[in-house]
Amino acid sequence: MQVLVDGAAQDIKNCGNACDVWMKKKILLKVLVGPAWEGKLAAFTSGFAARRMEFEFALQIHTASAVDAIQSVTQSMNERLAYMSQQFTIAFSQMRSPEELRLAEIIKSKGGIEAVQGNEAVLRELWKAESSASHGKVVQGSDGVKDQRIGEKDQRAGEKGIQRSEQKFSDFKVELREDWDTALQTNLQAFEGKFKLYHDQMEANLQRYMHEESDRVIQEVTKGPHNLIRDPELRVIWQEMHWRRNVKARLFVMTLRDHFAEKAQPEFSSGTVEKPDSSTIAEMSEDSWAHHYVDIKYLQPIMDAVDDDGSGHVTITELNRFTEELPTSLGWRYEDSVYSVIFSTEHNSSLTVWLAYWAIGWQISATKYREEILQTFARMFAMRDRILPENRSRVEYYLRYTWFTASQLAKSLCPSPVNIPEEAAEKFNEYVQYEENRLRKNLNAIKYDIDALETVYGVMGPGRIEKHVLTLLALMLRRDLELFELAAKSRLNDEELWDAADSFIWVYDVVQARYQDLLVQFGQQRLDVDKSMKTIACEIFDYFHDSSSLEKMSTVLQTTEQEPNSDELPSAQLADMSPNNYAILTDCPYECEGYEAEPEVLTQVDLDAPDLVKAFLGQWSGFIHDHKGLVDKSMVSFFAHAAVDKDHHIEGSSRSGDLPFTFTASATQDGNARKIKVVICYAQQVEDRHFSGVLHEDGSIIGSQGDSEDESTHDNLFIWMRTSPDLMGLRPLPPYLVPSGDSNESMIPNKARAMFDYAIRAVILQNRKSSWAWSYFRERRDTRRRFMEFLTKCEVDDNAYESEPKELDAILRSVTNIDRRFYDSYWKYDWNQVTHHTATCDSCRTSCEGSRYICLDCIDNATEEADCGNSVDFCSLSCSQNTVYPNPTAVKAEHLGEHDILHTRTFVHTRDIPQMYGRAKQAVAYMRDTITAGSQNDSQDESKDTFQITSPDFSKASFPSVKQNAQCGICDKAVSLPHWICAHCLAQDETKPLIICDICEEHTLLKCLTCARPFEQNRRFYGFDSRDTFQCATCVAKRVPSVPIGDAPHTYLHHLVRCSVKKPQAEELTTDERVVTVDLKVDSLEKKILKLEEFLGRIEKLLCASVAGNNAT
Repeated sequence: MQVLVDGAAQDIKNCGNACDVWMKKKILLKVLVGPAWEGKLAAFTSGFAARRMEFEFALQIHTASAVDAIQSVTQSMNERLAYMSQQFTIAFSQMRSPEELRLAEIIKSKGGIEAVQGNEAVLRELWKAESSASHGKVVQGSDGVKDQRIGEKDQRAGEKGIQRSEQKFSDFKVELREDWDTALQTNLQAFEGKFKLYHDQMEANLQRYMHEESDRVIQEVTKGPHNLIRDPELRVIWQEMHWRRNVKARLFVMTLRDHFAEKAQPEFSSGTVEKPDSSTIAEMSEDSWAHHYVDIKYLQPIMDAVDDDGSGHVTITELNRFTEELPTSLGWRYEDSVYSVIFSTEHNSSLTVWLAYWAIGWQISATKYREEILQTFARMFAMRDRILPENRSRVEYYLRYTWFTASQLAKSLCPSPVNIPEEAAEKFNEYVQYEENRLRKNLNAIKYDIDALETVYGVMGPGRIEKHVLTLLALMLRRDLELFELAAKSRLNDEELWDAADSFIWVYDVVQARYQDLLVQFGQQRLDVDKSMKTIACEIFDYFHDSSSLEKMSTVLQTTEQEPNSDELPSAQLADMSPNNYAILTDCPYECEGYEAEPEVLTQVDLDAPDLVKAFLGQWSGFIHDHKGLVDKSMVSFFAHAAVDKDHHIEGSSRSGDLPFTFTASATQDGNARKIKVVICYAQQVEDRHFSGVLHEDGSIIGSQGDSEDESTHDNLFIWMRTSPDLMGLRPLPPYLVPSGDSNESMIPNKARAMFDYAIRAVILQNRKSSWAWSYFRERRDTRRRFMEFLTKCEVDDNAYESEPKELDAILRSVTNIDRRFYDSYWKYDWNQVTHHTATCDSCRTSCEGSRYICLDCIDNATEEADCGNSVDFCSLSCSQNTVYPNPTAVKAEHLGEHDILHTRTFVHTRDIPQMYGRAKQAVAYMRDTITAGSQNDSQDESKDTFQITSPDFSKASFPSVKQNAQCGICDKAVSLPHWICAHCLAQDETKPLIICDICEEHTLLKCLTCARPFEQNRRFYGFDSRDTFQCATCVAKRVPSVPIGDAPHTYLHHLVRCSVKKPQAEELTTDERVVTVDLKVDSLEKKILKLEEFLGRIEKLLCASVAGNNAT
């Protein structure tokens, strides 16, 4: 029996893991892989039914039942098993959501699941449709823009399902290829922690239920509503007041106040309970100090604690739940037996402390966690410059999706009163630490990876979410701060900070759900929602209800975030576990194994194979192309071996880009033609590729390719040869060898010319390669750059593959399979270090990648209601020179090319705007006052433009009044307006401004600290690592000793400001002057009209004279 019990427990765990994986899947993935997964999920019901049958069989054997009875039960269970499996399969198909049904209809119209999985264009179209429309959840990004949780271009992937805020199409395809066993094994580690958490909670609930059942009989003896109350003191109060099932919350709190005031009479001889001071608290009995806080002044927080559903009435169930939350381990809970109705007042003194905690203690502890949350974020923002370049995009992603939502909660909270005695606040420390330890233990169990709503509820426990949400966020931030410290030293796994950000988003979803519940409750009670949100839970939902004050540009510019304190923040206390859930990446990020791999050779099985099979063995390389000879797939390279157990069969394995594949082939002889059919199988869920070809005399295999074995359905052609991959890219494809005419005579010259050109280019390539010619390496460098530029273009523009087929053909033919794998890894590593802004260029409407140009003048012209995410942005300097017309609700006037521009290569959060804007205006003021404009003379008006410096740090900035020429701090050339200045360096030291010319800024040049020559900044430089010597490549190669860098050297992570030459504004005329001007223009117009009439009269006379002359003749 023990074996059966253990097996059933494992089945329950496996079923829970499978359901957990399925619930995380995106809707489109559920539709595409649903038929395969639904059958496997339904199989669990068969397994459970079989377990039940085994239990019954074992029990019948144990009770020595008859054999025929056992057989009857077995037959009956088999029938029920088949029926239940069938019914569950039907139920799965009927329980699909409307969105799943909609996508299923689209997939059906596109040819079905198999056709969609094999067609990347259709799959991408479905992915976009599902991402943009399937979910309407919104997350407030830290850049001030309400970003679609599911629906952004860069949505992240699959194992976190809909909770992923950013997912790439490539990641979506990876998850689509993931099979059942791999998905379960990947999720098992995370599920085990949740399983343990749920198990402990169920065990505690079961113990409580057993205790309640044991008392139910005794409750019937002394039947009455008050007997249902477990706390003895509250039970007597309820009985004395003759309350029934519920009572108004206000009356309940007032009754408690009078009750505890009477108990406090021995402590206060005056007859009234006055607020105790620090010295009085020290002299009081153990809990008497808490009586003061059970008062009408603290009515709302006590009501929030007791009235769990916010109905305005306290029920017996809510009261029992309230007292059950008293921590037993601290001795606060009174374990009363229902046999004893009479209680001793000396025994239950902790109830007053519990009520006092919810009156003032919760607000005190919440305020402490509020300050810790804001301080932790301040430290995280201050650490960004020290983060390794490989981790920067992950860090910015994390801050983008965590800071704004967490600050919504933290800033909404009304801080605790300052007049609370410290001794009173210290009375609650034990319980606060108890709750913190409980939450930390639960977070450690799941390794701080929250991946579902149920996980949030499981970690926090029963009760209202607002009770412990700030504590939970503070604990999560402590651990994430350690991740930031680790990110400044080591290269983290991509998933590390993405999982941390998703954990915050799940908590945000729970808080959002609680807020929606409150809206419904207040609406049903016909309460003023605005006022109610400002009273419940110390206003913690106020900004959730109305966050406009956090988003307006006018408010943001007047906000100055606090800087981190020098004091160390609490550590995460991760219970002997490292902060990272994934291994630190120490290997090379580039895939170079293909260049170092030993070439494959023929085996003994290959040598013993039949002659027909030998003709197809060895190394092959080739392309799939269309009927015009254009390549749209990368080169395929593989080594064919003879199959061990099958005659006339061939097999092997290789990789195409980042996709491993296996292939099987069968060779046949049809007269003199040697034919081959090949099936290339990629990972599961990716449709196989079928090839049918013929071996030609020149050693090439030419044929057709498609998604099925039927050659009539093949749309593409292919060619494979034993030529090396380098030379295969030069060889002309069959369509280029076929002439326009039909005669054989016309075919020979065209083919000969093409093959002769191929031979010449092949010989030149081999000579340059063998001699290590610089032209060979330069060509490979240019090919790599062109390929990576095309990958970037495809990442930004999804139609790049279809829009430029000839460019795609030239690129793919010049890249071998091994090169493709290396270039892909190189590009991914490089692309991950590029800043992906959420802004869109207001000129060309493309996304801002890497650089973002923000118009400072348009920020000045912003309307009062403008959102802080509605800045006027550009992707390049050339776009910023165009005149554009932004949204009139955000900007009062059009953008002109002469406006001042701020250039940033780092992600801009809402928190950065005040400091960034203040420094930018300081830089503009400096250049206006000190630098001579290139298009103006020294005799120009030297009156200074006035600028309102918003940031208090720079409000007293003063600069020399004499204008002067300046030099570029990088190349030492003279510059004049317009040019760039580093706002960060100017703010650090006003006496050492760094001015940069357009050329140095465009190429991100820095000055070598040893030879003073400009060199291009390495993207890895961030100025805080000992390896960053800020030397050019020549000095590094010559091993020139480095010099001290100094504090905060300039890098292109700093914000740069471009101050343009302003066109002189025309003076505004008075009304009289405008009238005079209009009169003058009217007079001038009248004179012109008179001249025109005189001219027309002369023409009329000439025409009349001409007509008269013609008539005379």
